[in-house]
Amino acid sequence: MTLSRISSSQFSGGPHPFQTLFWARVKKANSWASHFFELSETGRTVQFLVLVRDFIPGLMSLAYIPMCNLDELVISEGGIRQLASLLKKALPKSVFDIRFDFSFDYSNSMGQFSLSEVELESWYSKFASREGLVLMNESIQPQGTVMIDLSSDFEYRTRARRILKKNFGKVEVGFWNGDMAELDCWYDIYRETARKDGFTARSRNYIDALLIRSSARQENEGASCRLLLARVNGEIKGGIITLTTDEEALYLFGGAIRNLEYNVSYCLQDFAIRNAVENGMKVYDLYGSHGTLNRAEHLGSLTQFKLAFGGRQIFRIPSCDFVCHRMIWKLYVMLEKRRLSKARD
Repeated sequence: MTLSRISSSQFSGGPHPFQTLFWARVKKANSWASHFFELSETGRTVQFLVLVRDFIPGLMSLAYIPMCNLDELVISEGGIRQLASLLKKALPKSVFDIRFDFSFDYSNSMGQFSLSEVELESWYSKFASREGLVLMNESIQPQGTVMIDLSSDFEYRTRARRILKKNFGKVEVGFWNGDMAELDCWYDIYRETARKDGFTARSRNYIDALLIRSSARQENEGASCRLLLARVNGEIKGGIITLTTDEEALYLFGGAIRNLEYNVSYCLQDFAIRNAVENGMKVYDLYGSHGTLNRAEHLGSLTQFKLAFGGRQIFRIPSCDFVCHRMIWKLYVMLEKRRLSKARD
């Protein structure tokens, strides 16, 4: 196994939108530095992005690998352990932890769709122990999701069909045209949704990084974001942001006004799914559901909403840590646990 550092110009990106130059640029707005690597092993080459954030420059840094497709290493005993050891040497000495968020196995190449949640948890535990990783209780990216395989037949469930029929002609959905006043209006709705639902809203600077400062398709950065807006009688009532590559569309987040007279949330997802089909994408990922055995149980109600569009719920390995400096890591985990608890109160 050989690990080489490469430049951003050499990086072609992975299949997941979080493994693209676009995402590297977006995360820069949140103080993450990007490092690009190429891994060669038994005739196979994988390029991937590692994000590093300094908490105390030169002394305390976290390395994070978001949604990299490392399935072949995952099923090969010792593969991830060896990769982590190589990364520890290649990354700055201030890195106290290398955190892995493994990607979702949409194609079921590891054959886990048939396993129960109990069986999956046992598999995750054995995998982490085997590779010298600490299995986290809380994942950075969702451990469960609802994905729709657009290459095969799927059908909305009765609830979705009924709500869409009721809202036909009432709700108009389209892409944001760049009008800043409209973006301000949606962002206010999004922040109010976050307040009511108990999640932390992304900053306006972060939204700008997604929608304004990055023109990914023009710059060949591998992914792009778009804002979809829903209107009732010409007034904006909600919107969602989708992140897309050539093959995949992923729902990032959104906000909507709740009203008994209309339901824009179903209409927005329906529009996004239909657009993904029209553009020949293979997967629509509604991104985010509760995980195995009550992990992220606060997402349970969202799971049912997302399943209404005919997809299936799947799980991935929870976030795992390869600890480089144990005392600093313990302090960080304690502080991170407090931060998450406060954010959900």
